[in-house]
Amino acid sequence: MEDVKIEAKAETARERQMRMMFVDKLRVNVKSLAAESLVIRREVKRACCESRYIRQQFSGESKELSESLLYCYLRVNSLANHRKGPVRQEARLAQLALAFVRGVPYRSVEAKTDNPVNPGEILNKLKRIGTLYWLGCLGDADGFKKIRQWMGSSE
Repeated sequence: MEDVKIEAKAETARERQMRMMFVDKLRVNVKSLAAESLVIRREVKRACCESRYIRQQFSGESKELSESLLYCYLRVNSLANHRKGPVRQEARLAQLALAFVRGVPYRSVEAKTDNPVNPGEILNKLKRIGTLYWLGCLGDADGFKKIRQWMGSSE
């Protein structure tokens, strides 16, 4: 499937400034999600260290040991699932939205994917940032159509 490019039109200085403003917003969003992932990794490491410390403090089996370790494992599992689930998905959507606004072809961003993203999720991300009006979309259906065209879907 070939990459479908969105029709290029001459951009005025104001339109370029608006586009760059949205690019800046999306870049900040991408960086903050990456930082959140690093913070979560650090907290997981801290919880693992606490579980080692707890094991050293208690000798043998006790109810306090098992409850404390269970709490540490639940923290680790909860944090890891948050990083691998919603944070990872939001980071992917932010990267795709940034590529869409910049005009980078979809296939150069995600050359191989087993799990294609729903265009509606990219649309929602762009709506939260406020870029739909700038893109000249008259409504959600128009924005959805432009994103599907960018992704190379011909439906």
